[in-house]
Amino acid sequence: MGAPWWNLVTDSSGIPAGPGRTNYHGQRVASAAGAAVGNNLGSAGSGGTVARIAYFHDDRTADTAKRAMVRCTQWGIPFVVYSGEFVSVEFFFGTSAWNDTFNWAADNGTIMFAAAGNENRHLPDDAVQRPATRTPRALTVGATNADGTKASFSSWGTSVDVWAPGVGIPVGPTPSAPAGSSPDGTSFATPLTAGIAAMIRSVNGALDVDEIRDLIVSTGWDGVDKVTKGVDAYAAVWAAMAGRFKETNPTETRKERLFPNAAGVFEPIFGDAINRRGDTDEFELEVKTYSTLVVDLQWYAPLASLSIELVNEDSDGLAASVSVKKCRECVPEGPGRHGDLPNRCAGQCPNRVPTHGKAHGSSPRSRLP
Repeated sequence: MGAPWWNLVTDSSGIPAGPGRTNYHGQRVASAAGAAVGNNLGSAGSGGTVARIAYFHDDRTADTAKRAMVRCTQWGIPFVVYSGEFVSVEFFFGTSAWNDTFNWAADNGTIMFAAAGNENRHLPDDAVQRPATRTPRALTVGATNADGTKASFSSWGTSVDVWAPGVGIPVGPTPSAPAGSSPDGTSFATPLTAGIAAMIRSVNGALDVDEIRDLIVSTGWDGVDKVTKGVDAYAAVWAAMAGRFKETNPTETRKERLFPNAAGVFEPIFGDAINRRGDTDEFELEVKTYSTLVVDLQWYAPLASLSIELVNEDSDGLAASVSVKKCRECVPEGPGRHGDLPNRCAGQCPNRVPTHGKAHGSSPRSRLP
C-alpha cells in the first residue's frame, strides 16, 4: 500500500503474517483515518486529504505500546491510533515508566488516540484497561450510533474523553472483503477522530498536540446519558483556522452595495459573505417602496454568535425595526440536526427565515442579538 510497516515486537521493519493475522483489522482502521479522498475504492478517511499512514504491529503489551510512542515521536508522527487493549496484571499498574513515556512523547509532539473498547465496560472502574484508561494525555474515544446515542457495545465512563460514530463505518477493501465493508466498533470511531486531528494540524501547524486534543473535546457537541462530548469535525477545524481569518481592521471602511439578482434577492456581488468572529461588515441596499425585508442569516452556532442591525439612512423615511423568527431546523441540536453543517434551511421548511425586519417602527436603529 506504499506505507511504512514496522514490527514493534522485534523493533524491525515489516509486519508478520500467519495465524490470527488474517482479518486485516489494522488496514481497515487505517482507512477510516487516512484513506485518500477520491480513491474510487468505496471509502475516504476523515483525514484523507492530509493524512499519511504508517502501520505498526504489536503484541498487546505495555512494552510494545510504549515502543510505539517512542518510535513515532522519533520519526515525527504526531498521532498514534491504538484500536486494541490489554489489561495490566497489577491493579495500580507499573505507572512510572508508562506515564514517563507518554508524557515525554506528548512533550515532543506525539499523543495516542485510544479506543474505549467494545465490552460495554464502565471505565476505569470495572477494569484496568490500557491504553484507554490512566494513560497520560491520551484521547480515549467511545462509539456512537448514527443518531449520537451510545453504541450498545461501547465502553464508557470518565476515562472516555470524546465520542465519534462507530457503527457501519465504510472502510477500504481488503483481500478478505474486496468490495470494502462497514464494520462497527470503537476501533473505527478512534481513527475517525485521529483523522480530524490531522486536519487540524494541517490548517494550523502552530497548535501543539495537547491543544489539538483539547480543541477536539471543547468544540464537541453535548451528548446525553453516557455520551459526554461528540466530535464535531466542522467546529474543530474551523476553530483551528480562526486565527488565520483575523483581519487587521475588523470594521469595514466602506459599505458594500447589494444589488438584486434575477429572483429579486439582494446579495453580495461575489455570493455569500463570510464574517469572522469579532468582525463587522456593512452592506447597503435601496428599497424604494414600503417593504418587508427578509434577511437570511447563516452561521454555525458552536463557533460564534451573530447579530444584525438595520439602519434607515433616509432621513425622510420610516425607521427600521427587527422581529425574530427562528427555524428549529436551522439550530443544531447534535448529530442529525445540521450539527455538522452551517445553520441553513436551504428552503426546506416553511419557517426558513431565521430573522426578518420590517421597515416600520419608532427607533432609527434596530438590533437583533
